[in-house]
Amino acid sequence: MTLPPVIPLSVICEDPGVYRTLLESTKAIPWRIDWATMRFTYIGPQIEELLGWSQASWLTVDDWANRIHEEDRQKTVEFCVAQSQKGVDHEADYRAITYQGDHVWIRDVVHVVRRPYGSVESLVGFMFDISARKEAEDKIVQLQRELELLSYRDSLNRCRQQAHVRHSLSHRVGKSARKRPPAVSRDHRYRLLQAVQRSLWPRAR
Repeated sequence: MTLPPVIPLSVICEDPGVYRTLLESTKAIPWRIDWATMRFTYIGPQIEELLGWSQASWLTVDDWANRIHEEDRQKTVEFCVAQSQKGVDHEADYRAITYQGDHVWIRDVVHVVRRPYGSVESLVGFMFDISARKEAEDKIVQLQRELELLSYRDSLNRCRQQAHVRHSLSHRVGKSARKRPPAVSRDHRYRLLQAVQRSLWPRAR
């Protein structure tokens, strides 16, 4: 097996075109936003293959925000803005809307570039398609729910069986109680004995 030639790091650093070629040949989608203008200064051409939106259509942060699923939009934008204002690198998972109206799960990894005196200069990052991972996680959650449901049903069945046994026992005990001769008081027993004695062994007159 013949390996591709290794490009020296010095060549990559000296030639930005080589660096860009490497970036655009990966599945990760690189991007850069100027903080002062909130405009994209670059986004990788892979974005069109992944989401269907042309590379030229990514102009401002509004284009990014508007292409986030409405259920994820507010929390994602608020989180990213807050972290960026603090100068903190961060990651965000969200559903991005495709040009066809479907959605793709994205993980955005963001690095905040700061000026020497501390203010934010720009944001640079990579978008990763994590749809397969999310689908696997959803399947695991679904299987866990099904397992919990089966366990719950099994518990119900055991409870029904126990209730059936108790009812059956109660029925049998009640039936036996109905067949049992009525209880005789001690005084009544004594009177019966006395009557028997008088009948069998009358006193001599």
